[in-house]
Amino acid sequence: MIGRKNSDFALRYLAEEGLAAIAAGLGGIYGRRIHYHPATGKVARLFLKETSEKRVVEEERQYGKALQATSVEGGTELFD
Repeated sequence: MIGRKNSDFALRYLAEEGLAAIAAGLGGIYGRRIHYHPATGKVARLFLKETSEKRVVEEERQYGKALQATSVEGGTELFD
């Protein structure tokens, strides 16, 4: 259910922003990890297996802790 809500949100967001999705890989039993490189526009989609999901969750948890401990200066505007 959460995966479906996430994919619905992503497609709705793209449409509202006037962006066309030239490819999509949604649904199924495996989660995905998306690597986006803004400088080149390159996007890589990686399927997560059951065994890697726990590792990814732990990596994200550790990353979140590291972000909380990092001071941020300046500002970034993501959307107009």
